[in-house]
Amino acid sequence: KRQVYKGFGENKIMENLDAERLNVIRDEALSRGRNVFEVNTTYRAADETALEIQSIINKDTFLAIDLTVPEEMKLELRKPIGKVFEDGRKALDFIRKRKGRLVSVGDACSYFLVSHEITPDMIIIDGKEKRRKFTKNIVYTGKVRSAKNPRGRITVDLWRTVEDAIKHLGKEKQKIVVDGEEDLAVLPVCMHCTEGTVVVYGQWDIGLVVAVMNKSTRERIKAIIENIMFMQ
Repeated sequence: KRQVYKGFGENKIMENLDAERLNVIRDEALSRGRNVFEVNTTYRAADETALEIQSIINKDTFLAIDLTVPEEMKLELRKPIGKVFEDGRKALDFIRKRKGRLVSVGDACSYFLVSHEITPDMIIIDGKEKRRKFTKNIVYTGKVRSAKNPRGRITVDLWRTVEDAIKHLGKEKQKIVVDGEEDLAVLPVCMHCTEGTVVVYGQWDIGLVVAVMNKSTRERIKAIIENIMFMQ
């Protein structure tokens, strides 16, 4: 009735009804390999539907499929997301002055902090440093989680493990052991951490990177992830 009122012809109306019955638009959207949100508008006011759509748009990026980082994005990912410290002592002084939660990504980085009596709220390790076995013992007590994440990828497994671990930081410390490579774990960490959280990771041949989470940092990380998703 609505389409007749709009003046649509019979063929157009039947085409639209068939597309609705077969979920053509949804299936076409899913075939692109991107995140898809479906909103049911039945018996709902326009403003109510608009508010739901707005909440989806404003929501942090959610990973629904494993992502492979394209070559074009690797240069962007090498750019530090925080303050770079070539001098470890200065990095320690900076970290000690911060009051937020502390997350360490990487074996050497986590060992460095713990050996200087700084215990992060969460560490993410893979048993390697510069793709060689890390032989030093990281003395750290916390809930142990595991995630699979091959080199050059961000898996749903890693993303959800990081997300769930961060939700439980207020209860106990968290330790994520990655089967594969943990380098890109910095991205989901930055997306899910609360403002003020200090994220520390190592930058090859440069030193330690210390990032204090805020809105601008999160927006930058979100843009990187969305670009990676777009290139899949």
